[in-house]
Amino acid sequence: MIDVHCHLDKIKDMPLEKVIKKCEEEGLMAITSCASPNEKEQTLKLSENYKIIFATLGLHPMEAERIEDAKLEEYLEFIGKNKEKIVGIGEIGMDKWVEDRKREEDIFREFIELGMKLKLPLVIHCRGKMEEAIEVLAGYNYERILFHCFSGNATQLKKILENGWFVSIATNLEKSKNTKNAAKKVPLDRFTLETDSPWLDPFSKELKNKPWNIKYTAQKMAELRGLEKEEILKMAERNAKEIFKL
Repeated sequence: MIDVHCHLDKIKDMPLEKVIKKCEEEGLMAITSCASPNEKEQTLKLSENYKIIFATLGLHPMEAERIEDAKLEEYLEFIGKNKEKIVGIGEIGMDKWVEDRKREEDIFREFIELGMKLKLPLVIHCRGKMEEAIEVLAGYNYERILFHCFSGNATQLKKILENGWFVSIATNLEKSKNTKNAAKKVPLDRFTLETDSPWLDPFSKELKNKPWNIKYTAQKMAELRGLEKEEILKMAERNAKEIFKL
């Protein structure tokens, strides 16, 4: 099992050592995402200390809006120097709450180009700006792209699939009509599973989500498609290994 997108350093209701121990007991690997340069060392340390933890480095668009140019350049250089320690670039992208749209897109493009240069997959955040993100990405000839926490409509899903990209189905499956529809229709070789831990807890409104809750999503997705949960987990793991070269 692989949770392709979580934020282990943000989990506060359980000691991190216990979280990782339970992941090990569950036979679960997790890709923890750094969304701010302030978290980069901690993220890399987790992946270095635990065999089942992998890391991506990126910049959330709301962080990108307010980062200073010097710090941005320093961070991009840091990622390049540590490319062997990460499995992807992300999360990066666009967000409806960002006011400076030009800066948002400019920085998004910088990270896209860095990911392509380093030959690493891109993990895309596009809350409320799916069309804009698809349009930007379509200008690049790159297929190793994963739309994290996908909640787009059928037309957007079709565009993503036509470009050879992937979508990640999160633990908000039951709470999002679009996500549920995607879980029904996405080809079994083009999806992954994620929790976005500690966000998107399927059992409460609190920040208590954990990587092993991908089993919940797999069960719900299996029910929607008339398949077994283990088949969903197996396909999701295979796809994740393909995208991230695990």
